[in-house]
Amino acid sequence: SSATMSFTMYEMARNPDVQQRLREEVREAFLSNDGKVTYKLIMGLKYMDNVVKEVLRHYPPLPFLDRVCTPKVGEEGYSLKAFNMDFNVPANMPIYIPQQAIQMDPQHFKDPESFNPDRFLPENKHENNMNAYM
Repeated sequence: SSATMSFTMYEMARNPDVQQRLREEVREAFLSNDGKVTYKLIMGLKYMDNVVKEVLRHYPPLPFLDRVCTPKVGEEGYSLKAFNMDFNVPANMPIYIPQQAIQMDPQHFKDPESFNPDRFLPENKHENNMNAYM
């Protein structure tokens, strides 16, 4: 969580427009709740949620996910098709999923290098492959 907070502060410094919009959301929520910070107030900060999601898309805590192929009993592995290729994955084979590479791929996210929390708004989700967001 400290790395995520650090990267959030870094992106706020690089993107003053995002910082201002987030600051206004927090200020309005704080004032509307009589100056009290509560769990419910924090959970209602939709733009902040989008900012954190975008930070985690750019800077995931784990650069890759590792898994082990564990087929059903009696099976020797899995056959699958991906990237227009057929793959056979034997049982117990380690698999490494490059999380950051997938989340920064223009095939999955429109203009992936830009810091844009609005990509997580409901009306913009159709422009991105949210299944690629881990």
